[in-house]
Amino acid sequence: MARGLPLLDYTLLRTWLPLLEKPFLNQLYREGTELSPDFSEDTAEYCPIDAGPWGARQACQLFWNGQPKDQYLLYWQGTLAQLEYDGQLGPEEKALIGQALAGK
Repeated sequence: MARGLPLLDYTLLRTWLPLLEKPFLNQLYREGTELSPDFSEDTAEYCPIDAGPWGARQACQLFWNGQPKDQYLLYWQGTLAQLEYDGQLGPEEKALIGQALAGK
């Protein structure tokens, strides 16, 4: 990785059957909030955020012990993404990432 560049990591799921979207979304949610026994005193949860800048139907951000993290769960019809980005994300960056991940 180039020094000084932000990290972008994502998992992308495309579904062709709408009835699979909710189970896949729930699976990504569980994976993002599971804590190892070493962190039994900690909490991790996805909280809804404005999906508009992403161009998504639904967007959530991971909160660890009540503090926002740079990890997101995004949903477009037929596409689900779990995204981690360790840089600043303004509306323009969110729109570009959203268009790329949603395949638009």
